[in-house]
Amino acid sequence: MIRDIDLSVFVRLGDKIAGPLKNTEKMVADAADRMNRRLKLSLKLGAVGAASGGVAFGVQQMVTGLTDSIRQVEKAKGELATLGVKDLDAVVRRGQQMQMQLAGVTADAFVRASYDIKSGISTLTDQGVADMTASAMVTAKATKAQAEQMTSLYATSYGIFKKQFNDLNDAEFGDAFGAMLAKSVQAFKTDGSQMQQAIESAGAGAVNLGMTMREQLALLGMMQQQMAAGEAGTALRAFATNAAAAEEAFADLAKGAGGNPIRVRVLDEKGGLRSIADVMADLKARYGETLDAIEAAEIKKAFGTDEAMKMINALYGQEAAIRANAEALGDAGRQGAAFTAEMAKAADANWDSAMVLMSQKMDVFRQKLGGALLPVLQKLLPVIDGMIDRVVAWADANPDLLAGIGAAVVGFGAVAAVLSPVLLGLGSLV
Repeated sequence: MIRDIDLSVFVRLGDKIAGPLKNTEKMVADAADRMNRRLKLSLKLGAVGAASGGVAFGVQQMVTGLTDSIRQVEKAKGELATLGVKDLDAVVRRGQQMQMQLAGVTADAFVRASYDIKSGISTLTDQGVADMTASAMVTAKATKAQAEQMTSLYATSYGIFKKQFNDLNDAEFGDAFGAMLAKSVQAFKTDGSQMQQAIESAGAGAVNLGMTMREQLALLGMMQQQMAAGEAGTALRAFATNAAAAEEAFADLAKGAGGNPIRVRVLDEKGGLRSIADVMADLKARYGETLDAIEAAEIKKAFGTDEAMKMINALYGQEAAIRANAEALGDAGRQGAAFTAEMAKAADANWDSAMVLMSQKMDVFRQKLGGALLPVLQKLLPVIDGMIDRVVAWADANPDLLAGIGAAVVGFGAVAAVLSPVLLGLGSLV
């Protein structure tokens, strides 16, 4: 038998249960509201912090990007100053001009090349250093050589050949030498790097005996059609070194009982070296159009060395070509910088060089801005240095406190490492 149930009992029971649940719901809602407000505040602070950090990073990158572009130039300037160059800014400006004109040339490389020029030619004025370096850079481009190779060659060649050009100032000599070198590369199977090897191997021996620069460059270029660059230079040096001995030997041969009174003259009346074209003409007159083994042995005996004989074999019968090539190099030398610049322009007449030049021009612009910022940074450096010195002094005076701070930082980092996954998990749940 089912009894009547008093529903009021359930109503009272429901009220007792619902009261605490409503209180709990209100507490959760209030907590959620507070969390939302704090999250919004945190997001705002984070956004402001991120924006500030981004601005700071951007400014830092901008400043360092501009100053970095000029730092290498400033470093090269410092090195050049050790050689006594005073007008450093003039050298830098010339380098920046070259950077905007020739692909592959940068202002800092130009200043470093100026160091090589000045160290090799100590008598150059500051303007002369800039002019000679510019000439070497153009010649390097025209002859497919490296800048450092060409500056080394210019310094060496100045010592060898400049005394032949007392009527030219340093810049004019550099332009004349560069044009003759460029013409030799254009005419013969060689380039600027190989001509450097040949000229440095040949040395000043033949020039000291009167050989002209144009003739020496023509001979070295022609010989490279049959031998390596260094070998050609060594052959010319051996020829000049043994010229006096050969002069006497050929005089004895002309007086001997061999039946051939034609004398080969290697030296002129003053004891200087005759034109090699004239020497070759004398050899041809005595021995004919070609040399047989006995004749070659006689010439080798006169010079006393295999190296000198290599030069004779390479040039025998080419006296007309020697004269023509030397004259062509002389014409190029008289044109000077214009001739070399035309070759350099042809080397840069391509899209790759055009893109490189565009980038180099932007670098020059950044260098200009970086140079303008340097005075500001120079004023700030003492302040920053002072702050750093005070911080270091405070650290020295408070080692225990510094150790405590360090321990706290390390401890905080450890706690953060442990709590990080927990907090990330809670964040995901929220």
